[in-house]
Amino acid sequence: MTTDTDYKLQLSNHYRLEFDRFSQLLGASAEISAERGRIPVQMLADAIGTVYRKAENYVSMAKALGLLTPTTLVPSPLGRLIVQYDPYFDDTGLLWLLHYNIGAEPRHYVWNRFVNRVVPENRFFDREKVLDYFGDLGEHFTGKDAPSHLSHEVTTVLDAYTNQQFSRLGYIREQSDGQYGWGSSEPIPPLIALAATLLYRDRFLPGATSLEFSHLVSAPNSVGRVFNLIEADVRRLADELRAMGTLYIESRADLDQIRFRNNYTVVEVVEGYFQERH
Repeated sequence: MTTDTDYKLQLSNHYRLEFDRFSQLLGASAEISAERGRIPVQMLADAIGTVYRKAENYVSMAKALGLLTPTTLVPSPLGRLIVQYDPYFDDTGLLWLLHYNIGAEPRHYVWNRFVNRVVPENRFFDREKVLDYFGDLGEHFTGKDAPSHLSHEVTTVLDAYTNQQFSRLGYIREQSDGQYGWGSSEPIPPLIALAATLLYRDRFLPGATSLEFSHLVSAPNSVGRVFNLIEADVRRLADELRAMGTLYIESRADLDQIRFRNNYTVVEVVEGYFQERH
C-alpha cells in the first residue's frame, strides 16, 4: 500500500491503546536512556517482555501520544514528567492532554478527523457514520488493504474511548444498540487547557502571542473542537486562567482574544499542574 506522506492511516496496526503497556514502555525507556542516547525497538521489546512487532506498534502509539522522542525513543520531556509524577496514567487531566496530543495532529488521519469532525458534528453516531467521514481514503492511500486498515483503526479509536483508559474522560459513551454518543465529560483542569492551547499555538500558529476566541472555540484542532466544548466552556476556562495570572483576556468592540502573560512552555505548564496536584 502506498500513502500520502502527510498522513498515517494506522497508528495502532490493530493493537489497542493499552496504557499499562505505555507505562511499562515509558519506564523501560527512562531506565535504558540513562545509559544510551538512542534505544533500539528490540531492546524495548525485551525490557517489557514482548515480541518486536508488538513493541514496534506500542512505540508508534507512544510517539503519537507524545511520550517518546521520535528518533531516539528516549522519553520526551512530557514523558519524563509522567515517569516522575504519574507513571500509571491515573490523572484525568493528563489523559485529556494525551487525547489532545494524539487527536490534534493532522497526520493522524483517523484520530484527527474523529475528534475534529465526527464527535463535534454528531451527538449520536455509529460505526457506519464514522466510516462515512473517510470518503477521501483513496485520495491518500492506495492498495486493496486500505479500507480494512481504516476499519481496524476506527475500531481502535472507539475502543480507546469506551474500554481503555480514555474511557475515564467521558468523552463519548457506547450505548447498547451499537450507537455512540457524547458522554458526561470529566472537567478539564485549567492548566491542562492552557497546555493544550500552547500546543495548538506551537503547531498551527507558531510565535503568536495572542489567540482569538473564535480560533480557540471552533478552529480545526483547537481546544474547543478537540475537547468538544461550547464557547461558554472555553470562556470559563479562560476566566479561570486569567484569575490564576497566566493570561490576559482582551474583549472590546473590535477585539476578542486571549494574550499569554509569560513565555510558558507546555512542559512548564504541565509540571506546574503536577506540582499543584502533589
